[in-house]
Amino acid sequence: MKNNRAYELIEDGLVTVRDAAAFLSISVAGVYSLMSRGALPYVKIGRCRRIPKRGLVEIAAQHLMASKCTGLPHAKGGEPPTERP
Repeated sequence: MKNNRAYELIEDGLVTVRDAAAFLSISVAGVYSLMSRGALPYVKIGRCRRIPKRGLVEIAAQHLMASKCTGLPHAKGGEPPTERP
């Protein structure tokens, strides 16, 4: 295999730009922006772009802001902000 990472990304399937925007709750233009910056992987088949489902999950996880309800450590490595009484 030439590129195991590429195979891993696409093995869960591909979605349209519109579906990716819905999954991330951002605009279609926002998805195109992420792709053009190289932050979101995509496959170009003819004139169509398709985004790996795994790529969407990874970008969402990278931007996850931890809170008390997730049980995860704060994203910046420090303590989460305390609640005001």
